[in-house]
Amino acid sequence: MMTFVTTQPVRLRAALARQLPLPAWRVKALLQEGQVKVDGRRTRQDVPLSAGVQVDVYLRPQDLPKPAVLYADDRVVVVEKPPGQEVAGQGMTTTALLRLSGYPTARPCHRLDVWTGGLVLFALDDEAEQAALDLFYHRALDKRYVARCVGKPVPPGVYEAYLYKDAQAARVYILERPRPGAAPIRTGIDVLEDGPYPLLELALLTGRTHQLRAHLAHLGLPILGDDKYGDRSANKSAGLRHPCLWAVSLAFPEGLPSPLTGLAGRRLVSAPRFPNR
Repeated sequence: MMTFVTTQPVRLRAALARQLPLPAWRVKALLQEGQVKVDGRRTRQDVPLSAGVQVDVYLRPQDLPKPAVLYADDRVVVVEKPPGQEVAGQGMTTTALLRLSGYPTARPCHRLDVWTGGLVLFALDDEAEQAALDLFYHRALDKRYVARCVGKPVPPGVYEAYLYKDAQAARVYILERPRPGAAPIRTGIDVLEDGPYPLLELALLTGRTHQLRAHLAHLGLPILGDDKYGDRSANKSAGLRHPCLWAVSLAFPEGLPSPLTGLAGRRLVSAPRFPNR
């Protein structure tokens, strides 16, 4: 089951379309099949909702796109996560779907935002999980993203700042100078395409929640479709409601320990498929 709470007045089908990584016909079918409850009551109608309404959607594994497996051995799996799925958490997640696809012991070694698609590494046993977590902790992986942004690109290079997280507001702020509670961040930026919506390649040199989204907005290059840190006017003009951000590559160093030897020296890549309107 997937649950969400509305933040503004909206029609039920529009709210479902925004929250679910499904085509419009499937959203309509879920409603007609009675798989949706509004504040605990089942409905088959496209009813108007006010802010603060809880919507429960009963999803089956076959309702959601399964993550594509790009690499697998008996210790680890690397998948391409579709946008709109949590890596871990409540409801039908990438982890749950992977476990239903023949990897019952899979556990994620890192996360992506719900609407960020791309590469995720999963371990299949405790030893492999710890080895993978050590790689992330020591920044031994080369993680690259691609984002479609708004604004004039900054010169290629590494950009440093400080990130402060407001846990209550579930939001982060980027600062030019250190302050208590703020962590240093570094983001590598290269320009792949220029234009009104430039395409950037991003190297995540430190791993902080919402680092890329907030840092790009701070640099005057908000990610197109990002409703939290982005340019809402540009998002509306483009007809996008979710960030155009994709985890395009994971590169593993040589000489990995025994649970991860199959990944040693490999670079796995994924072509970006940004959310549609």
